[in-house]
Amino acid sequence: ELEYERLSDEFNAPPLAKFHLIWVRGNDDDARDEVQRRLDAGEPFLDVAASKLNTFRRNDAGAVERTLESARAETDFFNERRFPNLNAAAQTLEPGAVAGPISDGDGPAARTSWLLLDEIIDNSTTLYEEQERLSNAIRNRKVEEKGLAFVVSLMERASFTSIDEMSARLMDIVVERHRPELAGNWQPFLAAVPASPTSP
Repeated sequence: ELEYERLSDEFNAPPLAKFHLIWVRGNDDDARDEVQRRLDAGEPFLDVAASKLNTFRRNDAGAVERTLESARAETDFFNERRFPNLNAAAQTLEPGAVAGPISDGDGPAARTSWLLLDEIIDNSTTLYEEQERLSNAIRNRKVEEKGLAFVVSLMERASFTSIDEMSARLMDIVVERHRPELAGNWQPFLAAVPASPTSP
């Protein structure tokens, strides 16, 4: 529960509304009538949205996504000042339903719209749904922490020998086996041996 609360933002992401929008210029009566005729005839909304009649993202069939940071009735989906009627439709439309034709604006900025709310995706998950993943994550983190603590404790208790001292001890062993007459007195002998020439 504490881990779920700590990661609350991750598990309680706001919902996502997925729309498809058809836009035609408000003064294009022929395009408006053709869109309505094709929809009335039962042609799939996405097919009409992907046609040349649509002036809004026709390559994506008018797809547009909006995050619901607040209640739907308070969300500004499509710039309420410019498109108040389209925005109002988006605030009340049910998934799978179509609204339109919707008229907004005047003159060159006028638009006629049709809007399909494809779905609203709930991105939040409950503690019950996440408890196994959270439990595994907590268990793995504890294993890592214990492993790190174990390594640190070993390092704190360990004694480390310097490289020079280890080299000297190894040389003592070699001398005792192969040149016992130099045991304990090999350092001056080694110092007198000329260094090997180095390659250029």
